[in-house]
Formats: sequence, C-alpha cells, structure tokens
Amino acid sequence: MGNVHLRKYGVETTIPFTLFEVGGVDFRVDAVATTADTTVSIDEGAATSVGNLFVDRGTGYSITLTAGTLTGARMVVYFVDSATKVWLDDSIVIETYGDPSAMHAFDLDTASVAQTGDSFARIGATGSGLTSVAQASLVTAARMGALTDWINDGRLDLILDEIEAHVHGLSHGGAGISTAAKASPAGFVITEGVSEANTEDVTHALDGTTHDIEDASPNTDVYYEFNVGTEGVPIDASWHGYTNGNNATVAVYGRDFGNTAWVQIGSIEGEPGSTVITQDFVLTTNLVEVGVGTVRIRLFSTDATKIATDQILVSYTAVLSSDGIVDEWESQSQADPTGFRVNMMETLGASAVTSGTLATDAVDAAALAADAVAEIQSGLATSALTATASALTLVATPAQVNAQVLNVMNVDTFAEPGQGAPAATLSIFGKINFIYKWLRNKTETTATTHSIYNDAGAVVDQKATVSDDSATYTKGEIETGP
Repeated sequence: MGNVHLRKYGVETTIPFTLFEVGGVDFRVDAVATTADTTVSIDEGAATSVGNLFVDRGTGYSITLTAGTLTGARMVVYFVDSATKVWLDDSIVIETYGDPSAMHAFDLDTASVAQTGDSFARIGATGSGLTSVAQASLVTAARMGALTDWINDGRLDLILDEIEAHVHGLSHGGAGISTAAKASPAGFVITEGVSEANTEDVTHALDGTTHDIEDASPNTDVYYEFNVGTEGVPIDASWHGYTNGNNATVAVYGRDFGNTAWVQIGSIEGEPGSTVITQDFVLTTNLVEVGVGTVRIRLFSTDATKIATDQILVSYTAVLSSDGIVDEWESQSQADPTGFRVNMMETLGASAVTSGTLATDAVDAAALAADAVAEIQSGLATSALTATASALTLVATPAQVNAQVLNVMNVDTFAEPGQGAPAATLSIFGKINFIYKWLRNKTETTATTHSIYNDAGAVVDQKATVSDDSATYTKGEIETGP
C-alpha cells in the first residue's frame, strides 16, 4: 500500500506512483493499463473505474483524478493487473481537505491576512492610541482626593487578590494538568499484597524504575492517592507499567466518594516479561472528593503474580468559582457604599499627572475638601464614563478587536504537540497544531502501522494501526507513540 496523499476536495489533481515487478523487488517500468486495471473506492464505497488510464513517466507513473472523483473524505485507488500479472498489485490513498465534507475541513490554501501592528504599537500611535487621551480632562483638582483610595488593601486590591487565589493552578490548554501520586507514605495503600519494592515516589517519573507489588495468595489489592486541588475536576488516569501472570487481569477502579464505592474504569491484561505498556482510563466528574480534591486509583487482581508501576498520573482541569469573588465584592461595597472610586495613578500610570496637566496651585486645601469623593462620583458617573470613553477612543473598535485576533493567529507561535494521543475534546488551536504536525513531520506507513515522528524525525510521537484487505483500507484511531 502506498503513502497517504492530501488533496483539495473537488479539485482535479495528478498523483505520481510506482509499480513493482511481480517479484516485488524491481520497479515495473513498462506497464500498460486498461480501464479495468484502475478503480477507485470513495468513502469505502464499491470500487468503480477511474475513467482515466495511468500515464507512463519512465521509472514511475501518474494518474489524473477528476474533480468529480475527489468528492469524498477518502479515496482508495487500486492498480490491479486484470490480465496475466506483469506488476504487483498496489493502491494509493487520498485524503481531502478544504470542505465540510472533506476528511480535513480546514482549507490549507486560505491566504493569511497581513497584521497591521500589535497592541503595543497601537496604544502609542498618534491620534488613535492612549497617548492622545486628554489626561487633564480626566484629572481635575476636585478629583485628586481619591488618588490613594485603591492603591493597597482597598476594594479593588482585595478583589484582585481573591481572583488570583481562585485562578491559581487553572489549566492552560485543553489537555489539563497532570499530577503524580502524593509523596510517600501518603500516596499509596496496600489492602492485599506483599514484597513492596520501592515506594510510590518512583512512579513520579517515567524512567524504568518500577513500584512492585506481588500477590498475597492469590489477591492483590492496592490504590494510589492523588490531590487535584479543591476546585480540580479529574479527566483521565494514565498508567505505565507491566503485570505478570498467564491470562491474568488487573481491574482498575476510581473512588466514588459521594457513594462511597469503587467504580471500575478499565482493566490491564497480564503479559510475560517486563515490557512497559501504557493504559489510559477516562475519569468522570464523580471520581473526586468534592471540596478536598482527593482522587484514588485502585488496582485489584485475583490472579496477577506481580504488578509493576513505572509511572501513574491523573490529569485534571480546574473550575474557577465565582463565589469568593462575589462575596468579596459585596463585602467591600457594603463597607464603603459611596460607590466606586478610581485610582488615577494606577489607571493612567506614574507619569500621567505632571506639571503640564495641572496648573500651579491647582491642588490646595480647598480642592481637597470633604466633598472631593462626591465630586468624583458626579464626574465619573456611568453615563459620563461611557461618553468620555467613546469620545477618547478608550473603547476598542471592532477593527481593533479584529486586528488583535489576527495578531494571535498570524504572529503568535505555538509549539508542536508532543508525544501522546490527541484528546477527544481539544481547542481549535490544538487541533490545527496536530494537523500541521502530521503534514510537516516525517511519517512512515508499513503494512500494519502509520507512524508520525517528532520534529527531529527520531521518535514516534503518534501512531495508528492500518490494514488493507484489497477491498477496504482501515486506519485506526491515533494513539500515543512510540
């Protein structure tokens, strides 16, 4: 079977290929085709004639596929010598892009839009940025009485502190945060089992050193304990190791703390030897101790003679709770019900208030009278602020927002995904990253495996099983390398 070719949906294309002698060693360089020799299957449908004969290109050949042929997600073109065999039967696979009905809907031919400048340049641009704001119109002598109101320990400062406390540890990206078992002795409990070799601490790294438990005639029953934080929600568990015992099975459970029960999430089959394998298990939201963040993964077997764990991790995401922020906001508002007051020093910067913006003796005892707060309330009322912001272009225009979105898409760069199976649910940037990696990096396809390498071309990061019974080409789900 030949390599997979990527072509645009509904656009005529020509694809090069080679044929081998029947012995499978040398190229066949003088093959002559008939219409019956070349057929195509569209989206696993019945194979029909391509309609075009392939063309001899010397050492190899090419076949032209019409726009009408390229109207499926995947096409398999078969080259089968229908007469006395003079070449080795072969096939090529075409995956389409650039259409909702294609294998890859994203259109790789879409041109990017040039970026007109980043946010920093725009802020400083004459006439359109913040440098054009008439600072003196916002900073008046009567309003200077509130300059120190929110500098430290005021309402805004405490609210920001509360936000920071709640977002600590929040997941960045779709894959979540991975955490290892708690440090020994809190991260592992043996109910049944003997001869513990090493401690759970060696499972923090995937380095070939295993945490070993042997059976206790005949059962083995242990669990690892993790902490994902008070607002953590578990996503999955990943186990790397091996188990011994002919036809042995290790059942894997997660702890449902609400119902005080163990819920099976998968199993591991025993194998002879000590080859480390990887097993991933989906964790549902009920498999965490609410408000505490404890997650437990249990390994239980009645027939395994040994369970060796090289690494075990729990991936989770964090949910930002607004309760604490709202409570802090309300308590501060009740403590100072006069309304919101703006710290102009923090809003406009240290150099915003200068001798050029305030006249001589503008700030005096009269200006800082007891009604200064009322003046600020009057001058910074909601309607006034909205009008002022509109007049001074402090509110971003749709064009500016669009420019910033394009800046993220055209200027910001993203590292290629590392080794591991793509998640079923992933951000659009994560999905595009995987597509680009598979288009750019080295790939290899054997009779049984399609492999995608890392940037260096030395390590298989992702792979999928493939098969072809001359009627149907099947590619399995992408999984982690190597």
